[in-house]
Amino acid sequence: MVQVSNIKVVLLDIEGTTTPLSFVKDKLFGYVRKNLRIHLEENFSNDEVQEDIKAIITTATTATTATATTTTSNTTNKSTLVENVIEIVTKLMDEDRKSTSLKQLQGHMFRQAFQSKAVVGEIYPDVLPFIQSVISKGSKVAIYSSGSIFAQKLLFGNTVNGDLSELITDYFDTTTGPKVQSSSYVKISQHLNVTPSEILFLTDLVQEAVAAREATLQAVLVARDDSRSVHDDELLPRVNEFTVIKSFDKIKIMTS
Repeated sequence: MVQVSNIKVVLLDIEGTTTPLSFVKDKLFGYVRKNLRIHLEENFSNDEVQEDIKAIITTATTATTATATTTTSNTTNKSTLVENVIEIVTKLMDEDRKSTSLKQLQGHMFRQAFQSKAVVGEIYPDVLPFIQSVISKGSKVAIYSSGSIFAQKLLFGNTVNGDLSELITDYFDTTTGPKVQSSSYVKISQHLNVTPSEILFLTDLVQEAVAAREATLQAVLVARDDSRSVHDDELLPRVNEFTVIKSFDKIKIMTS
């Protein structure tokens, strides 16, 4: 059992921490890949979709390593734009880019998935009891994920355990800053109006844990069966610098 004290906020990563990687990659991302063309073609004149298209094209023209070779930023032809966006989005997803424009588009498509019940949000069985325990101790729970805040709220509002969104105080995404930069965690602590050391950050990625610790947050690594860096031999030396847990029920928040 890991005991932590002087905690006012528990900050949770999603992918591989509260939610199985397979759900995000296979079900959510799979839904986007399968339905992207239909989504763009059927909703092409929608203002929201037009904004998504513009943002994706802008991302491609400003980050050449992620662009499709056929991309043109000034075309207004529907079929050309649709093909360009599909090619760009596919490449961004294949490269696991954390582009804000990509996350925005994905979030809008996730809304369709959840509203149609094509997808129901998955969380590990220990997550809800842990969140309830944290709140009962007088602490708050916040989320920090590379997925958009919009998508985060959809996930926690449509879980297998029902709507959990009211249990979450704040949501943060890459608009705050990259998760591997310590400055992002400083901004989060300022927004939450707590000192960094009063935040406990749980993540499955050691690079994020390192950044959080540099900002003086308390950080614990989560080693789910499908977690990423915890099972990477090259990262093992950094992993060993942290407390590693396999389940949230191994953490006890101590009250003052």
